[in-house]
Amino acid sequence: MINVSDSNLITIAGGKWTTYRAMAEETVDKAIKVLDLIPSSSCRTETTKLIGSHEYSNTMFIKLIQHFGLETEVAKHLASSYGDRAWGVAALAESTNKPFPKVGTRLNNLYPYIEAEVIYSIRNEYACTAVDVLARRTRLAFLNAHAAMESLPRVIEIMSKELNWDKARKQKEYEESFNFLRTMGLPSEYTTSNAKSREHPNMAYNRQIPTERSGGGV
Repeated sequence: MINVSDSNLITIAGGKWTTYRAMAEETVDKAIKVLDLIPSSSCRTETTKLIGSHEYSNTMFIKLIQHFGLETEVAKHLASSYGDRAWGVAALAESTNKPFPKVGTRLNNLYPYIEAEVIYSIRNEYACTAVDVLARRTRLAFLNAHAAMESLPRVIEIMSKELNWDKARKQKEYEESFNFLRTMGLPSEYTTSNAKSREHPNMAYNRQIPTERSGGGV
């Protein structure tokens, strides 16, 4: 939907990622008509490359494996998610102290998201909270609330080093992230507790095996 106000403010709404190029063209066409503009060229949105696409190829993940020593699944994930910027993400990955993979410690063994993505999201994608990382950058919270909860202490640990969080801020992040993950399907069997976490002595949760009806991913 494109709306033109009395002051000629043009607003477009109701679109989605799969239609944004068409929306862009329609909005500019409307602006040309309403404001009597003279375009300097025809619409180029269909051929404009997205960030990360300039040096991307379907086999780029192989080069990432060869250059950094990443797991195949991780390399494919980075290539498909970041395009040619995957090189910048992989460069932030620390050594695993293993023959292979050489770098790229996973946040959770079930998924290809790695710790370096947390750092990258802070430095390059304006991630400010643990929920930003778990839900709006890696999307792990949408895929599996259980896995996101298990990854939370490590995510907070990494972010606290990058952003100089104090003890109070770390506790706040844990509590707010826990509450958010409850809205994403983390079942009631998960509760905050006084148990001690290996990564975070002050942050932990009791986990019971979820029932078939409890949801929250598997």
